[in-house]
Order: sequence, then C-alpha cells, then structure tokens
Amino acid sequence: MEPQLIAKAARVGNVIESLLAALHPGRDGPTAKLLRIVPHRSVGDATCLTVRGRVVRQAPTNRRPVRGVGAIPAREHLAAVYRAFDALEVPFAQVEVSLDGLHVMGECDASGFFSMDLRAPNGAPWRSGRHTPMVRLRNTAGIAEDVESVEINVDVFVPGERATLMIVSDLDDTAMDTNTISTIRSLRTVMFQSARRRQDVPGVPALYRALQGGLDGTADNPVCYISSGAWNLYDMVVDYLDAHKLPHGAILLNDWGSRSRGFHAVAHGHKAAHVTALLARVSSLPFLLVGDNVQEDPELYTKVALQHPGRIAAIWIREIRRDASRRRDIEALRTALAAICTDLVVSDTTARFADDAEARGWILPR
Repeated sequence: MEPQLIAKAARVGNVIESLLAALHPGRDGPTAKLLRIVPHRSVGDATCLTVRGRVVRQAPTNRRPVRGVGAIPAREHLAAVYRAFDALEVPFAQVEVSLDGLHVMGECDASGFFSMDLRAPNGAPWRSGRHTPMVRLRNTAGIAEDVESVEINVDVFVPGERATLMIVSDLDDTAMDTNTISTIRSLRTVMFQSARRRQDVPGVPALYRALQGGLDGTADNPVCYISSGAWNLYDMVVDYLDAHKLPHGAILLNDWGSRSRGFHAVAHGHKAAHVTALLARVSSLPFLLVGDNVQEDPELYTKVALQHPGRIAAIWIREIRRDASRRRDIEALRTALAAICTDLVVSDTTARFADDAEARGWILPR
C-alpha cells in the first residue's frame, strides 16, 4: 500500500471530526499536538537491554483505540489513523532511560527515533522475562514546553532461561488479517476497522501462544513481529496484538516518512536487516521465520537463511497468492534452502504449521 494514499485518505477523518464538533456543541474537535514518547517493544539479552521509541508531537483522539477498550466507531478510528500520520517527529530530543538505579542519557535521531542500551550492572546478567525501563523526555533546545511530565515505561523482553526457539513473524496477512493482496480491501481494513473489529488469522493466536510456551509450556520463547507497515500505526498494532491475545513480543516496523519530511514508497528489504540484527542479538537460539507469499517474505527469509546457515530451523509461508508463477518461484527457494537443511513449509491453513511445530517438538501435542 502506498503511504501517500493512506495518509491522504486518513485526512477525511479529521474533516469528519471537525464537522461533528461544529454540529454538536461540547464535542471535542481537532486539538493541538502534544509532546509524546511512543514506546517500542524490543528485545534484549542477559548483558544488554535495548530501549527503543520515538518522540513526536501528536494530537490526542477522542477515543484512541487503546488496550482494554471495546471496538470504536469507524469514523473515530479513521480520525485516529489521520492523527497518527499527521504526527510530527521531534528531532534530536534528549531522553533519559532508567532502571534499577541505572541512568543513561541519549538523543533521538533526525526522525525522532531513539535506541539506547542499558548494560547489565556490575557484570550481573539481566534476568529473563519482561523489563520495563522508564523513558523521560529532558529539556531540549527548540522545545518550549515543560517536559518533566513526559515519561513512559518501555517493554524489553529477555529470552527465558528455558527458551529453545526464537519466533519472528510478519504481521500483515500472517499474524493479522490486512487483505494486502487488494489495495482497496487493505485500505478499508486499516482505515475503518479498529483492533477489536478486525478478524484474526484463524488459529494463529493459539499457535503462537503454544510456540512461546514451548514443549512443556514454560519455555517463554521470545517473539518478534516485523512488518513493512509504518511506525505511525504502532499503537494500533499493539492494540491488535493485545485484543487478539497474541503473545507479547518485540515489534519492528518501517519508517514511511512523515508529513514534515514527506512520505516515500514502501520498501521491504528492512525485514532482512531486522532479522539479521536479531540473529546477532539472540545468538544462542534457532529461529523460526513466518511470513506470507504476497510480498517478498520468502525471498528475504531465504536470503537471510543462506547467509546464516544452521541458524534458521524453518521458514513458514502462508499462501495468499495461488498463481502458478508464484508457486514456481517459491519451489526454487525450497530447493536452495534444502542445501543448508532449512525447511520451507508453505500452506494456506494454520493447521499445517501446527503439525510441523508438533513434529519438531516445539509445542505440546494437541
């Protein structure tokens, strides 16, 4: 989907909200943009927690779809999408990360993103599980507002001591139903359906929970979701994952640009870079890569596997496109992967993937 298309379509939400505010006295209309830290769930290891996020100016919505809140009307969801794409990054903002008495100062990049490492204190390893370091915005040149109250906790996941597998999954049409094969249906889904109105991919939440639990249910295997979707939609991705009870895990999205910098065409190669970085960070575990055949997941995953023989245990590809040429392309990839003993499983049903996971001893017998 073209970023410019979704950004332009989202502006309709702001117009609708303005009209409703004019017609109904007392109803909030578009408001000024407020400073905000958007926390990005990430993954760490025993020696280092990587804390990620973004500092933006974004107008709050009347009923932004948040965890624990029921489905919202389509027009309010549309307004939320508009405000997500209308947000302005805060370049070079100063941020402080703290946890357990440790404090690290850092600076956002030109696009408002930050990534900071918290090293384990005194050589003692970070415990496995979820950590929630605090991120605070500090006084920065060019920011006139009082920033002392701008703070938020960020989730960082460290693989469990009993972990046996790292699960890396695409989002659109793999873990969440987005209809990317059709631009019109995809646009309608993203623009008008909030997290609780969208359908999950049948069987996926249960299978991913089983994979996270492992063979004995206590492995706490790490999960990471990667997508070519925009960071602007991060809140809605989190809402979807939580509403449909998918396992908590790191989330890695894509920078589509912004209103101030301009939006640019979506590229998918960043997925390979994300997986490569995860292979270096989680070096002790075999990887399962999950995607679909609509875009370039099979090719990108195969490229990574061939560059890191022995690290990718299996690649699962959900078949959305059923044309013969696409099937021939993927069959050629299967042949290449066989040379390094990485299995490529292609199916249009979750049951086939569950069978493969059970045969490999990754999940409890059903």
